[in-house]
Amino acid sequence: MNFSLTAKDLGKQTIKVVNYILGLNISPAEKRRRLTRAFGVIGNEFFDKMFADNSRLFDSEAIKSLGFQNPEDQVERLSAKMVQNYNLGRKNDEIVTGFFDSVLADAQKEAFDNGVSLGKVPTLTRSLVGETCGWCAARTGTFVYPDSELFARHDNCDCLFVVQGYNSRNGILTNYRKARK
Repeated sequence: MNFSLTAKDLGKQTIKVVNYILGLNISPAEKRRRLTRAFGVIGNEFFDKMFADNSRLFDSEAIKSLGFQNPEDQVERLSAKMVQNYNLGRKNDEIVTGFFDSVLADAQKEAFDNGVSLGKVPTLTRSLVGETCGWCAARTGTFVYPDSELFARHDNCDCLFVVQGYNSRNGILTNYRKARK
């Protein structure tokens, strides 16, 4: 199952929730509190769904999950930035997209860890697409047992990630590429 489409759809729905909360006639502090709570609930539900499907893909009840890592400070900073953007007349769409990209990346890393624990051999091939930078160019190649640093991205990164060796949390991952806007 490819969760990138689910994340994209959920992102669109979340933007509606964010805009609703930001449009309420309440204090900025109350807006931040409500946004923080909403992102905590949404992140947990989304991660749990991906984890359950991951367990089915591996056909194992032995897989363990750390769960969605929702550091309070990080989500509160995210909420504060959204309130600030709203007050300055800026859109928050990219912040919401970044949130779901982060949750997907966490789930993907956990899927690799789980695959390794089940004796699967993960392989990542990272290649360049379109315009590139030196940072991305230094991270191209094929890696066996890749560590989490090899999955790092920067804003507007369009590198192509091809994963082989087992089904990942996102299904058989053959093209994990952040969509260009």
